[in-house]
Amino acid sequence: MMQPLSRKRRTWYLLACFVIFIIMAPVIILYATGYRLGESFQITRTGGLYIASAYSGAQIYVDDIFIKETRLFQKNALIQNLKPGLYKVRVTKDGLYDWEKELRVFTETVTDAHSFMLPREITLIEITPTIQDEENASSSIKKVEKNPQYEIVLELFNPKNIASSTEPKILGKLSLENISGQIHAIWLGKEESRPTYFCLTEVCRDEVTLKTGGRVGSFDFFPGRDDLVVLALPSGIYVSEIDDRSKQNIQPIIEGSNLDFRIENNSIYIKDGKKYYQVSF
Repeated sequence: MMQPLSRKRRTWYLLACFVIFIIMAPVIILYATGYRLGESFQITRTGGLYIASAYSGAQIYVDDIFIKETRLFQKNALIQNLKPGLYKVRVTKDGLYDWEKELRVFTETVTDAHSFMLPREITLIEITPTIQDEENASSSIKKVEKNPQYEIVLELFNPKNIASSTEPKILGKLSLENISGQIHAIWLGKEESRPTYFCLTEVCRDEVTLKTGGRVGSFDFFPGRDDLVVLALPSGIYVSEIDDRSKQNIQPIIEGSNLDFRIENNSIYIKDGKKYYQVSF
């Protein structure tokens, strides 16, 4: 049977624990606030990156070093203990366009970014003026009816509604404006709630210009995202990110001339001559 510790020994143990706590508390606090022991035993302050992805199975690289592959319930990546500086981030997945960004890490701060990757082959479903009754498809008598979706889409592209495709678009606290063929994203909310991509350094702005390389016609927010813009350019229909902390990623939906688009009920419709299509991702 073990003998209880003497009062003197218990006092020494208590003092020892107290001394260890006094020594370790500053270390724990420094570590939690981003300080690390660097080369030559110098204390350096670190930051991190938070990269969001919409896909599972996407591979995330930082400075060409593989970090992780996203999973069904873990589609994002938090990379910690990074020294302040500029980092090249790349997200890839087979069948999708790569997303690349140079992001600056600041001390005691996590820099976040939301990647986007469109499929390299996007399905376009033609919307025809008429549809065939599926119940009578095998019958010798073909029953053809007017396609109500066609009438809706036809009205979307009605020349009388052309102004609606070029007037400012507002989603939440963000406004998109077409000024002389260039799209300007303007923050309308409070300074403290501004998206991080409005901050090139530690200084933030209220306006970002999309560098599209061509005069923009129709434009609108990409369905389900407030940081992406669908654009009608002379060479096709594209999606561009607003984030200009480095070169803005821009990816094609369909390439070609004289194309136009509209967005209705979170669906993208494209006009190519006299034909109309619904985009299926």
